[in-house]
Amino acid sequence: MPPPSSLQVQLDRLGRRLALLSGVAVVAYAVVALVRGGTLSGIALRSVALAQPRSRRRHDR
Repeated sequence: MPPPSSLQVQLDRLGRRLALLSGVAVVAYAVVALVRGGTLSGIALRSVALAQPRSRRRHDR
């Protein structure tokens, strides 16, 4: 297997950074929601509900 190209290395780094950023955003949302008195089940339910409209739009095309 040939070594990865420069573009592949850069895309891998970008993917890792975006994954880290999204993880930090999820943790920040959960902490804020818990501080405001939310329950873990409520936070999970809202997370699923927030993700659903985007997936519907993608399938409507």
